[in-house]
Amino acid sequence: WAQVDKPWEHPDLGRFPEKIRELLEHAQLFSDVMQGAAILYNLMLAEKDGCKDLVEKHREGISGWANALDTGKISKWSLQKLWEAVNNSRHTIKQRATCRFVKAWVQYVGEGPHDVINNKQAQNLVKKRERALKGPRSRFDDERAREQWSGNAGISRMTFRWPIAKKFLEDLARGLEEAD
Repeated sequence: WAQVDKPWEHPDLGRFPEKIRELLEHAQLFSDVMQGAAILYNLMLAEKDGCKDLVEKHREGISGWANALDTGKISKWSLQKLWEAVNNSRHTIKQRATCRFVKAWVQYVGEGPHDVINNKQAQNLVKKRERALKGPRSRFDDERAREQWSGNAGISRMTFRWPIAKKFLEDLARGLEEAD
């Protein structure tokens, strides 16, 4: 079994069925791109609270995130193919608002990932998303909710339950080895 932190890092990825490889490519691009929205969100909250250390940390986080992005792949990424790949009986994106958010965020990232830090439209997109999801409990509007904020909400890369799946696969592989 492969000891990898993300499914798209699997050493045998090239041998996976084409549909699985395509889905994992979408997952990697989605994870890569959307991490920036989470870092910007935390930066904006840190600025709102005047937390200088966190502001600096998240500014550096945006810079590192932007430097690591494969902008060539992102510019060629078809969101239409992403939606087609994920809208089936096993998994789906049900909210149009989610699709609009992702589309707009990908556009801002495509215009320049380093620029999202000062892009008022990107900032407003992130604020509107938070408010739509949390209503009056939005950390942008509710001081008590902000007090409960860790300073690093959601900034880890998405791995789509890979740690759980990996554990199951490891258990299965161990069981098969023991059976032999």
